[in-house]
Amino acid sequence: MRSWCGAAQVILATNRIDSLDPALIRPGRIDRKIEFPLPDTKTKRRIFNIHTSRMTLGDDVNVEEFVMAKARARPRRPAAPGLRGC
Repeated sequence: MRSWCGAAQVILATNRIDSLDPALIRPGRIDRKIEFPLPDTKTKRRIFNIHTSRMTLGDDVNVEEFVMAKARARPRRPAAPGLRGC
C-alpha cells in the first residue's frame, strides 16, 4: 500500500490470505502481490542449517527428520462460529 500524502510504505504478510477481509485485498489497495512457494528439500535443508549452525543440538535431534517431514495440514476454521454446519 502506498500513501500519496507522505513517504509511508506498508508491507502486508500472511500465510492465510483466505482469512483476510476482502476490503484489504480489493483492487487498488495493494500495489504488488509476491508469493513465495514452499521450499524444496534442498532449500529446507539450507534453512535448517542456517538456523541451527550456532546451536548445540541434543543427540536425539535429527535435523534430517525435520527436513523430510511433510507440512501438517492446518484444519480450516469457519469464518464465524455460527456458520458451522452450513
